Amino acid sequence: MLDCSELCGKIVAEQVIDCNSIIVKGIEQAVLLINRCDIDNYSVVKSDTEHKATAINLKPGTTGYLIKGLNGKSLFNASHSINVNDDAPDDWNHTVALRGWNLTEANLVYIRNLGRGADLVAITLDKTASDDLNKYKVYGLENGLKIGEYSQNTGENKGAFIYTLASKAPDFETDPPVVWLEADLPATDAKYLNKLAVAVTP
Repeated sequence: MLDCSELCGKIVAEQVIDCNSIIVKGIEQAVLLINRCDIDNYSVVKSDTEHKATAINLKPGTTGYLIKGLNGKSLFNASHSINVNDDAPDDWNHTVALRGWNLTEANLVYIRNLGRGADLVAITLDKTASDDLNKYKVYGLENGLKIGEYSQNTGENKGAFIYTLASKAPDFETDPPVVWLEADLPATDAKYLNKLAVAVTP
């Protein structure tokens, strides 16, 4: 019989439905993007009962950037999938699908920088109860997300530019996305609303 102590992972709890924590439909149409190079430090707890980031701190003078979609639509989405490897530990691909409207100069600069290798972390907000402790998810925290697919055609999708940010080989993630919850939910909400910005100390 196989010894469980020889395994890196085993199930330790049943999967149940929490009626107070059911995602209505996807994620809110606003995703917070952070340059990985702007992260000063972060803490993640992974155990038999926990899988979350308990701190994400940016460097002084930096901030996250909120990418907004259309209210009432479900055009932004996030996903993750496992890569089953024959000759190495399995790993995970994180993907966030976004789109933008209007090819303004500012948006073209944004697109250009994605194409030049911007390395990002994405924080999504589930469409769920406002007091749900699991509502924030972090994608790409370990190894970042980069531009995966991009397309824009003035004759399609109302001229929107559609793109994905995804894990890129060989820098996949060790695990699925983590929940983000710092000291408590009000503190996490406040930090999210401030886009994790850190002022420069005089």
